[in-house]
Amino acid sequence: MKKRSIIIFLLFFTFSFCGYTQNITATAHLDTNQITIGDYLNITFKINSPKDQQILFPVMDEKFVELLETPFDWIANTPIDTIFENNQLILSQKLTIIVFDSGSYTFPPIPFFNIDSLLVAQSNPLQFQVSTIAVDTTAAYKDIKPISKAPFGLHELWLYLKKYGLVILLSLILIGIIIYLLIRYLKNRKRKNPREVKQVIPVEEAHIIALRELELLNQKKLWEAGKIKQYYSELSEIIRVYIENRWQISAMEMVSSEIIMELQKVSIFKEEINRIEKMFEMADLVKFAKWNPLPSDHHLAFQFGKQFVENTAKLESNTEETDNNTHQEGGSNE
Repeated sequence: MKKRSIIIFLLFFTFSFCGYTQNITATAHLDTNQITIGDYLNITFKINSPKDQQILFPVMDEKFVELLETPFDWIANTPIDTIFENNQLILSQKLTIIVFDSGSYTFPPIPFFNIDSLLVAQSNPLQFQVSTIAVDTTAAYKDIKPISKAPFGLHELWLYLKKYGLVILLSLILIGIIIYLLIRYLKNRKRKNPREVKQVIPVEEAHIIALRELELLNQKKLWEAGKIKQYYSELSEIIRVYIENRWQISAMEMVSSEIIMELQKVSIFKEEINRIEKMFEMADLVKFAKWNPLPSDHHLAFQFGKQFVENTAKLESNTEETDNNTHQEGGSNE
């Protein structure tokens, strides 16, 4: 009696399973059943099931082909395509493989399971033939083709940057830092040790040339004619040339503040430095800040420049006279 019950249960389960899967079908087909070694072979898998059934469709990727333990090599696979048609769920996917040995092959059937891990369908096996390339043994031998250069496009550039981008970026940053430090070092060195400029020794003394140029500037009457910027440019240039000829300071290559710093290193009274500093400030305001001074300011700036030349010229003469007197006194004592 017990044995009979077991047989009835197994028969019931079998008919139930057949009834459950009779509306689910799985198929597989090839795009061709005859290929040559090295050709691609496309296999399309498709499964039809009722709309309310949840079928687990395997992803035909490289790992899937390896698990088949076949002499096939995976090339590509398409995403799983899903279609609803007449209350039917249609799932499909294309797998591309390649075979490098000639012969007859069978692609094995693929099982399909539902969400409860029950086998619901199985695809059909596929037979195909792989043939070798025909070789003409009567033809003459040909030399090996030379190495051809692969095209270097945007895709190759992206792969190169993806691989070496970080190294290139860090290298550029390092090079930029080195260049910045080198430029900064050279600028500081130039400020500390100004490059030697060939000194053109004027035929006349520096203050004589400067006073003559100032007189010529005064006769031009530039500011009276409305040429204020030109007036202050020529005035400051005369003083700069005088400073270069008088103390060998590269005043023409310096800004006003740098000139004042250099003048503070030579033997000049503080009042003279303050006077010429005010003149440079007035000239800079006119040239760079578009300041419109009064007529009295024009005259004052001119006087500052002229007095600076006259007083520093007297200082030079007094220094020479003092040196001569010192030498004379020394000779008398001897």
